Amino acid sequence: MLRKLPMATSLKIAAEILRLYHVEKLRVEAIARQLQVHRSVVYRVVRQAGSPHIATGRPSIIDPFLPIICQTLNQFPTIAASRLHIMVKKLGYEGAVDHFRHLISYYRPPSTHHRPPARENVAMVNEGEPPKHRPRGANAIASTQISSHRRAPSVYALRIEISTHFHPPKVQEPTFQTNARVSGTATADHDWQCEFTVHGRHSLEQLNEVLLQLLGLNLDCLYEFRIADRVHAHLVRLEEDTLFIQTETQCVSCDIPIRHLGLSVGDSFDWTFNFSECPIFCITVLDVRPVTATEVVPAVLSSHGKIMVHLQDYSRASKSDAATSQPTVGPPTRGLDPFRVRYIREADGILLRQWRASNSKTNWEKSVAVLESRNMPTIRIAEKIEQSQGNVEQWIVAFNRYGLDGLRKPHGRREPSNTSRQEKSKAAKRLKATRILQIFHSKPSAYGINRSNWNRESIAKVYEQEHKEPISDRYAAALLQEFGYAIRKARKVLTSPDPNYREKVDLLLKTLQSLNANELFFFIDELGPLRVKRYGGRALVRKNEVLTYPQEQAHRGVIMMSGALSATTNQVTWVYGRAKDTAAMIDLMELLYNQYFSAPKLYVTWDAASWHKSAMLVEWLDAFNATTKKANEGPLIELVPLPTSSQFLNVIEAIFSGMKRAVVHHSDYRDVPEMKKAISLHFTERNAHFRENPRRAGKKIWEIDFFDDNENIRSGNYREW
Repeated sequence: MLRKLPMATSLKIAAEILRLYHVEKLRVEAIARQLQVHRSVVYRVVRQAGSPHIATGRPSIIDPFLPIICQTLNQFPTIAASRLHIMVKKLGYEGAVDHFRHLISYYRPPSTHHRPPARENVAMVNEGEPPKHRPRGANAIASTQISSHRRAPSVYALRIEISTHFHPPKVQEPTFQTNARVSGTATADHDWQCEFTVHGRHSLEQLNEVLLQLLGLNLDCLYEFRIADRVHAHLVRLEEDTLFIQTETQCVSCDIPIRHLGLSVGDSFDWTFNFSECPIFCITVLDVRPVTATEVVPAVLSSHGKIMVHLQDYSRASKSDAATSQPTVGPPTRGLDPFRVRYIREADGILLRQWRASNSKTNWEKSVAVLESRNMPTIRIAEKIEQSQGNVEQWIVAFNRYGLDGLRKPHGRREPSNTSRQEKSKAAKRLKATRILQIFHSKPSAYGINRSNWNRESIAKVYEQEHKEPISDRYAAALLQEFGYAIRKARKVLTSPDPNYREKVDLLLKTLQSLNANELFFFIDELGPLRVKRYGGRALVRKNEVLTYPQEQAHRGVIMMSGALSATTNQVTWVYGRAKDTAAMIDLMELLYNQYFSAPKLYVTWDAASWHKSAMLVEWLDAFNATTKKANEGPLIELVPLPTSSQFLNVIEAIFSGMKRAVVHHSDYRDVPEMKKAISLHFTERNAHFRENPRRAGKKIWEIDFFDDNENIRSGNYREW
């Protein structure tokens, strides 16, 4: 590959690649074959030279759609790739969304949300600035700050000079003496400074090596970088056995790339090495720009003045006195093992041990990965905690760069630091919500949509048509949900067409709620015709057994019956008959009269069947009550008719339903007497139960105040029993 070739040869190949690509207009594969290099080398050289897109040997399936894609991206720079993929797919694009997202990244306009202020000496956008999606603060996890996303290579131009202003105290030295301490002094001209370049991918450990080269020193000592409010310190060499150090200063290791520090043009930070009498050096960021194919990094740009660093009693230093009048710098070493913990502060070690002994599996996995990084390779740690090797390496790198904060999850979404941007976002959200509500309060047919009601997709489609702005159906539904709108199914209710519905219900409620002592109220209804045959129903069977019964079968007789349920005593009175007619009702009321002879009055309610309101029944009841008054004994019978189609008010419907589930469903009686016997026995046992356990009829009536909910009853807003 190009990076492994000698410098002179690599520069010649890079120049030839650029000539063939820009002048000869050859494609990547042709250039690679002609120069006998891998095509990835050609890709890298051309992209580093500033070409955003490289044409390959065959045309891309996205080429016919590039005009509409570029037009949409220029109009809506922040549109999601998935949304744009849906739009292009409707036009005939057949590619997958992942490949599409990769392709359009070359054409998306650069974001301006996090660009640094314009300066005269700034040629390019600062790459060190945190991207829009990066979490803010020290609690950002490694998955965001240590991503596999390939960044454009960058070069940082820095200036080093001796600091003259006040500095906070240095990192407290660890108590162990594994590193020999060096004492020394430095003398420099008043205007001494040196400007140089380093690569953005270089870590602070490699930057320290470059700085020592500028000072003419070759030694391995302790050092620290104080950047903003964070201290990166090198307190122990990795080849030593020491892992835990005792220091009260909040600090993390120097194993972090420069591009992850969030440095902008004009920022400055301090560098101190040796923890001795040597001065504190100030480093200022002069420029951040993409690296070119022919540029050598690191390199010295300029140097002014002289500096003399005098070291004493340091056996490992190759020089004790170094005059850095003409500083030189070479490429730093590759660096230490990135997947090995540099050191652990005692305070952090206590918390890691607590994590290891806790019941949290996530904390246990992270603590084991950090604590065992010096004892076993990452693949063995991954097998031990049953995690992927990538996760283990990610946790170790995060701890080296950010300490315990790198292992903690971010606590929810943080408010953006830019208040004006936050206000603009809220205003845009309110505008979208207002527009969606205006669409929602109109009929879909008004916008040419053949629907009787709205759904998420239709609202998003109309919004895009009316306001020329794409919006996802999920976001439209979320905005509607904030205003209390959601998709719900209409409930089917029983309603009555009776014009006197309210008057009849008021009479029923008034009668029920004002019963005097010994007065009784009965719900009356008929059941039948009930054929004697084999029935289906629910039964307890084996798991894979299927019960069947014939659909067409000859019945062995028919049963017709009438029943009355007492609302206060929960007792059922029943009588069998030949038909559902007026005669059956007269038989049932005579039975009630004889059964409750001592009661002063019996109230009877039933539905609006034709035989319930026949002239024959009314005449019979009037004559019967007249005879009772004349004899001055026995109860009077008073009718309280139910409204039309209001069977939900007749409680005996539920009693008949329960009886059928108990003795009719899944039955096969031989004849009519056998079925009558089972039904009668069921009602007899039920009456005996409620005589021993008194309770009013109908759980829904008395226990949940069914008849106290007057408004719903009057509107018929109740389900079937």
